Amino acid sequence: MNQYLNKLKTFLFQGNPVSREISKQAVAVCRIHRINAQTTFNVQRVLTKAAKHKNAAVALVISADSSSYAQAYNIIKQIQIFQKNTKILVYTFGEEQVFSGGYLILCAGQKSFVDNTSLVGNLGVNYTHTNIEKLVTKTLDFTINDFHTSDIAFTHRADSLSKQKEDNEEFFRQFNSHLQDQVIQTFENLRKPKVKMQPDLYQNDLLQGEIYNGKKAVEYGLVDEIGTYYSVINKEFPNCKIVDITRASTKDIFGNMLELFWLNIKTLPFNVLVRYINKNQQ
Repeated sequence: MNQYLNKLKTFLFQGNPVSREISKQAVAVCRIHRINAQTTFNVQRVLTKAAKHKNAAVALVISADSSSYAQAYNIIKQIQIFQKNTKILVYTFGEEQVFSGGYLILCAGQKSFVDNTSLVGNLGVNYTHTNIEKLVTKTLDFTINDFHTSDIAFTHRADSLSKQKEDNEEFFRQFNSHLQDQVIQTFENLRKPKVKMQPDLYQNDLLQGEIYNGKKAVEYGLVDEIGTYYSVINKEFPNCKIVDITRASTKDIFGNMLELFWLNIKTLPFNVLVRYINKNQQ
């Protein structure tokens, strides 16, 4: 039984274009346009693939004007673990706008680059809450039946149709302030030693959500250098090819199908396997 299974595995994977490795002389590129759970999955897939094939480096090309901080933290942690375990360099590149969580990811690279016209920064937290309870009850004369377990529950406070508590404004200000403290702490862990700003600019501008063009960002030490991913990679890795693997290729998808087939192949009747192998090796 095992010898036939091994022959089938050899037939499926050896010499098959799906299983060929990307050259070690390659730089894997992953583009980040919006930061959500799918982006986190894409980055993890690219880093896993780069580690498997021992690529020369990884380039994360970022253009994100809004983001989920939670997913940004996940990606930053992935980058840190990847660099520690593999010693493969991760370069980050900012394109048009790199704000909030996108900027934190930019700071996580071994080296960070932007264009002269890039915009970076916006280390802030924004939570918008609109309440229309008075509009509905007084102007439109509707009755709202509001059943809730607690007046201080967040879902009740944030409900646009619930009657607002007097301390709601202060509650949301404190809520934003706590999140902002976490954002600042993450930024300072990633970048503060390299920042070259006057203390008043640092506290009153940068940490309050100011944005900077690429030239100013380099001057203030918010990023390392001016450069695009194509020019930097060709300069630092002249013998490497650039492989954009942001999206799973058809080969990857088909390869995963074959792997799934192989994992479940032992469930097939033995005589079916024998006929299949003999037919395809004649």
